[in-house]
Amino acid sequence: GEMKNKKGKGLDAKVLWKGVLNFDQVRSTLEQIFPERKFPTLLGELQAQGSWNPTQKDLFRADFRLETKNVKVAKFSVGDALVSGTLSQRNVFVRNLQVQHPAGDLELQDTKLGLGEGFPLSSRVHLKSLDLQKLFQSVDLKKIPVEAWASGTAPCQGQLIPLKFVCKFETKLRDMPFRAGFPKFSFA
Repeated sequence: GEMKNKKGKGLDAKVLWKGVLNFDQVRSTLEQIFPERKFPTLLGELQAQGSWNPTQKDLFRADFRLETKNVKVAKFSVGDALVSGTLSQRNVFVRNLQVQHPAGDLELQDTKLGLGEGFPLSSRVHLKSLDLQKLFQSVDLKKIPVEAWASGTAPCQGQLIPLKFVCKFETKLRDMPFRAGFPKFSFA
């Protein structure tokens, strides 16, 4: 990075950063530090890059891009995610967060996390497609007798502390057969 002191205008700085974090190495390191504890299997990696651009008015101003690949925690497949956004003194703004999971694709748009009391949170959730049976299987709920595909969009608002998050979702369910010892039927 570089830093300059402009005459009469204060500090002008920019720091670029880039890194890769392998989650299996994180688990191994944690086990060495805390040998008495048992940690779940962690697989996958995080690639991160960004820039820190402090100003006199906002020392925290930064841009970032995070990408995860093949993330698994214990036996749960989390999938891949791509996040890009900005950090300021007052909030974290994520323009776009894309999550790819074996069950489907999810996108969060214009997500804003306030850094004040309660940590207010808002986002627009776009569910591109979701296979509910594959989602249930990925979280070890294999015996739920529903097979359905969903898609839809929702504005969401709430806060992190205490956790309260409401989404007004309009979704489309299609090809939804029920299988629980009843005659097979479905609705679209």
